[in-house]
Amino acid sequence: MNEALAKVTPMEVIDFDITEEALVAMEEEYKGMEITNSKDYQAIVSAIAVTRGYRVQVKEAAKAAKVKAQAFIKDANAERDRLTDRLFEIETPLKATKKVVDDEKEAEKAEKERLEKVRVAEIQVRITSINNMVTGIGSLTAEQLDKLMTDVAALNIYEDEYQEFSDHAVQVQADAFKAVELAHKERVKLDQEAAAHKTEGERLAKEREAQEKEAERLEEAEIAQREQAAKKRARIELERKEQQDILDAQRLAQEAEAKRLKDIQDKIEADKKEEEERKEHEKWMKKAEEREKELAAAAKLQTEKDAKEKVEREKAKAERQEALKPDKQKLLEMADMLEGLILPNIKDKEAEVIRFQTRADLDVICEKVRRKVDTL
Repeated sequence: MNEALAKVTPMEVIDFDITEEALVAMEEEYKGMEITNSKDYQAIVSAIAVTRGYRVQVKEAAKAAKVKAQAFIKDANAERDRLTDRLFEIETPLKATKKVVDDEKEAEKAEKERLEKVRVAEIQVRITSINNMVTGIGSLTAEQLDKLMTDVAALNIYEDEYQEFSDHAVQVQADAFKAVELAHKERVKLDQEAAAHKTEGERLAKEREAQEKEAERLEEAEIAQREQAAKKRARIELERKEQQDILDAQRLAQEAEAKRLKDIQDKIEADKKEEEERKEHEKWMKKAEEREKELAAAAKLQTEKDAKEKVEREKAKAERQEALKPDKQKLLEMADMLEGLILPNIKDKEAEVIRFQTRADLDVICEKVRRKVDTL
């Protein structure tokens, strides 16, 4: 049916009272007309009158057909609205039935997603607890670190418990064990060095005590043997200086050892500070992710708001166009009326020029009215 209508031309529906053959004949008749005298001028005036008469006739026929077409369109729209309402009556309960199932599916999907998030969060908590076991290990004793190594090694990473995070959990456990093991080795080494330092101190103290006793003995010998004191003084002074050199060397060695131990302690403190900064960075990253989610949600709300405002603007524009239809129709009819206005026959040439100019002005006005109506 639509293909049949598409093949129908306006000439087959509207009686314009003129055929294409007549137009061809008229075109041949009037082609090449020139004005060399008053008769030629009158002939052209007559030809213009004939073409204008047909033109007005064609517009009147089109206007009448347009009225019929508008009535047909109005009836077709009314029937469309009626059929649409009936189809909506059938469609609405179907949609309601479908919505019940869709809502159930959506709720089931949301519950699955919630349970999945809970499951992942619980696994992450367990993995985090492994990391927490090695927090602050720098301050533990060798015995405490040894026990902690045993506790970390005894952790069981079951695949059914950690699921897809099992490999990560195993790696976290291995890293934790290595950290405790390294801290234990460092602590044992520090303890051994501290013990050696203590033993050396005790040895030096004993030497000092022996030296003091020897000095007392020498002093007593000096009192008892004043005559030999002068001879022995140089030897004793030399021995004292050599002993002092040894003590100075031992003191410098002790200071160097103390500095090395302090450097080790400083490194432990620096590692601890680095771990705290890493945790602070993770905390900051988490806040940044939450902020990013909030911004994404706000952008989504703005997009929905913009879409809603666009629909409202388009609706307002459509309503305005619907309200303007009567006025636009009146303006177009006015243009048609002015264009179809038959001007009187004029005999005087100058008056005829005025009539031609008037017709041209009316045509311009009609065209301008139609253009402006299209822009409303």
